[in-house]
Amino acid sequence: MADSELQNLTELTSPGGDDLVFAVDDPAGSPLPRKLQVATIVGYLVTAAGDILYATAARTLARLGIGTAGQVLAVNAGATAPAWANAAAADGWTPDTATWTYASASTFTVATDVTAQFGKGTKLKLTQTTAKYFYVTASSYGAPNTTVTVTGGTDYTLANAAITLPRYSYADAPQGFPSWFTYAPTVVGYSSAPTSTVYRFRISGSACMVSLYEGASGTSDATTMTYTVPVACTATVQVPIAAPVDNAAAVANGVAQLPSGGSVINCFKAGYAAWTNSGAKRLAGLQVTYPF
Repeated sequence: MADSELQNLTELTSPGGDDLVFAVDDPAGSPLPRKLQVATIVGYLVTAAGDILYATAARTLARLGIGTAGQVLAVNAGATAPAWANAAAADGWTPDTATWTYASASTFTVATDVTAQFGKGTKLKLTQTTAKYFYVTASSYGAPNTTVTVTGGTDYTLANAAITLPRYSYADAPQGFPSWFTYAPTVVGYSSAPTSTVYRFRISGSACMVSLYEGASGTSDATTMTYTVPVACTATVQVPIAAPVDNAAAVANGVAQLPSGGSVINCFKAGYAAWTNSGAKRLAGLQVTYPF
């Protein structure tokens, strides 16, 4: 074969493992021309020395919800593969290899700064005898721990016990996660509260939606009507109240206001009028979405 410059050779578009490529050994020291099999190059890229390939694979797996990029790289470097390494991402959950430690009925700690991992609205699944589900409402780091604040309404609370099988998700609907959580607001303005009620909430990112329904009136003993919300509001929100009842009579749509920094919905009749401080009273139905 006549001598030819590399750029003038015919390109091989389907190389085999035993095909040869030109290589220069120790180009920064004493360079020597060498031949190199394609199979040898591929073998190098699928070992821990192939940092570029592993980093790319790690990021891809992390985006699919199978471990974090750091966790994937640790396994590639020779660490024992944990359960998440073979876990399918189809259920929307990412298993966490860190230890979650009970701190209170609404908080747990992790022994490192993981505030970025546990942003507002992150969905959690864990086991304490049975599976439990929560939203993250806040996280803060104070060396050496991150404290994660959660809410599961009245459906789930953390027990003073070991937390096993910790998982987190940023997906809209990871497998098994409740569409709504119930909660028990503090209701003010009644001598006897409304009955046949459904009070619930859901969180998406840093927005909380509260839905209040009252099937039967309570007895009023004040000109006010207020309900607490699951997490405090960060910007004033005002929405209409559909078909409220005042002094046993249906009245025009009222208005509900949740002030910035507040955790109480103030309810009024139309035009911000006060309620009658006697007789049957209820708001009937109300939905309010607010940032937290």
